[in-house]
Amino acid sequence: MNIVDFNAFEQRQYLAKNTKEQLSLVKALTTAFSLKGLSVSHETLLPGTRACSRHYYAKKDELVFVLKGSPSVRINGEIIRLKPGEVFGSPTEAGIPYVVVNESNAPAFFLSIGSETNEDEAIYA
Repeated sequence: MNIVDFNAFEQRQYLAKNTKEQLSLVKALTTAFSLKGLSVSHETLLPGTRACSRHYYAKKDELVFVLKGSPSVRINGEIIRLKPGEVFGSPTEAGIPYVVVNESNAPAFFLSIGSETNEDEAIYA
């Protein structure tokens, strides 16, 4: 067991595979603890950016827990504005593509929490 200062985590810029568009800034929290079966990342979404491409997972459940700001989830043609303290969940069996975006004028901060499996892959839509 260890305790790690959040500020010590390396922050990486995610990029879209095809376009190299800058996506969210990410601190992968579980890497410092060698945890298996769990993935937790702290993500920062700058105004006008998205966390990733529209997707869902074949074998991974995922939660988005909003810490600060007001990101939105685009799902089924609907835009749902989230606020601090709200959680969005995407269970594996739903198979519904979604994307988290920041359409506000201020940065948004959230935790992306998911089950982790080596055999999983994101399905982009």
